[in-house]
Amino acid sequence: ASETGINTVGGGWEWSPMLDTVGLRKSNDDSFWPVTCMDGKLVCVPLKGGNEHPDAVRRPVTTALGFRLPLARGALGKFSALEDLQVRADLSLKQKKFVNDSIAPDDEELMNEYDAMCAQVDKVPLKLFFDILKAGKVERALDLVERLHLEKSFEIAVKASDRLN
Repeated sequence: ASETGINTVGGGWEWSPMLDTVGLRKSNDDSFWPVTCMDGKLVCVPLKGGNEHPDAVRRPVTTALGFRLPLARGALGKFSALEDLQVRADLSLKQKKFVNDSIAPDDEELMNEYDAMCAQVDKVPLKLFFDILKAGKVERALDLVERLHLEKSFEIAVKASDRLN
């Protein structure tokens, strides 16, 4: 982790914060030594008392920290878990698109796999869209529609908004 307690991961050509460790530290001198990433978690060794690396003499005890994007929290704080999930899913989708385009841009199987991922990723902003629309936050709901990837998802959003007026 950096001095600010935020680890970042490259997403194409941008760096995006992926883990905010400030709230996980017990003192300002504590930090984390990354070991690996597995199942959406950072496996690391907690370092206490200003140590910069684990003790080489003893076997270090690791801990797993779940990735959570440090997003700004607004008036709609009850939707923050879905917001976090949607942003992480979108980053993963962009990475998949980048890798597919690098490997074989015209591969039909990879395109179908990407479309299936788009359908899965679109479920999260649609869920947010429905909840926020029910809460009467029309402007926020319109912002969420921009996150959709498939035409079918747009059609679902239009039908839902028609039903709710």
